[in-house]
Amino acid sequence: MPRSRAWTASAALWAVVATLGCERPVPIAEAAARLHALGQPNAVLVVVDTLAAEATTPYGAPGDPSPELARWARRGVVFEQARAQSSWTKVSMASMLTSLWPRSHGVRATTDGLGESAPTLAEAFHDAGYHTYAVQSNGWLEQTFGFQQGFDRYMFPRGGAGGERSSVWPHADNIYLEAARLIEAHPADEPFFLYLHFMDVHEYAAPPDHHRFGSDDRGAYLAAISWVDEVVERLRRKLDHEGLLDRTILVLASDHGESFGEHGVHGHARNVFSSVLSVPLVLRLPFALEPLRV
Repeated sequence: MPRSRAWTASAALWAVVATLGCERPVPIAEAAARLHALGQPNAVLVVVDTLAAEATTPYGAPGDPSPELARWARRGVVFEQARAQSSWTKVSMASMLTSLWPRSHGVRATTDGLGESAPTLAEAFHDAGYHTYAVQSNGWLEQTFGFQQGFDRYMFPRGGAGGERSSVWPHADNIYLEAARLIEAHPADEPFFLYLHFMDVHEYAAPPDHHRFGSDDRGAYLAAISWVDEVVERLRRKLDHEGLLDRTILVLASDHGESFGEHGVHGHARNVFSSVLSVPLVLRLPFALEPLRV
């Protein structure tokens, strides 16, 4: 082959490789139009219970405990001042799923449930023609409290292995496996909303290979964050494998954070200091966006 022709073929090959490997970030000004062009993109809401913003990589945590979330941040949107509406899951999630202040949705006590008069996020998606699924692992959000409103399927997987210390809550593995089954069974040409709720960070539970942050409670907490981050990466790869990632919006949030001695308090209940109310909120769009911190 003549040298010039060989060079041309080689250049063409490298151009294809570069195109496949380097997605051009979409300017922020063009994001709305790109989303509109997708019609009805899928939406996945990942809630990591008890996840403080300051304990994640995009918000400056040392040791890189959440590299997958950092990947989302580098090509998506990070909200720097997201605040939970409560230090307790039941109240906070009622606000997250209805966009109502606690005084409006009325969920405050252990016996309170979400009323049917409060429109939920799932109901909004369902009314827009979406299939709606939830796989969650917090007992305060069981169907007896009304949080299943608007979901076609609302699942609480039980049993199984995967982490340590947790005998009450399902492990992240169980949540992921149920989510994967739903994704595989879903009609490929119809939109869906999927809500996943992980409890491993609340329990400081993680497999041994994630325990690299120290032997105290703070180290166990960070190990659990690293573990759930790995499972979230598996979720993103599963969506990609099924050909759904390029039309799916991914959102990671938390119901509240955790204290480790700040102001003399440990844990989160009945605590409204910043370490508990400051939570991560990160969006990964179906296309690479110029990184945006709001």
